[in-house]
Amino acid sequence: MAAPERLRRAPSRRHLALFDGVSAVVADWSPDEAAIEETFMNNNAASALKLGHARAAALLAPARAGLPVAEYAA
Repeated sequence: MAAPERLRRAPSRRHLALFDGVSAVVADWSPDEAAIEETFMNNNAASALKLGHARAAALLAPARAGLPVAEYAA
């Protein structure tokens, strides 16, 4: 049985999808390291928090695979 629409759209589901997607890229390409762009100052606290959660999911996937993960300024 499929999950109700409200659960499919839940932030935890989106974060898991992001984590799984980055994990798949790491598995497929076998990189030596990973990097992610640092966040810029945002005036909207809710947006900054959501972006922080997404960045965490993206950072954890390569870290979980044992890769060094760097951050860089845009």
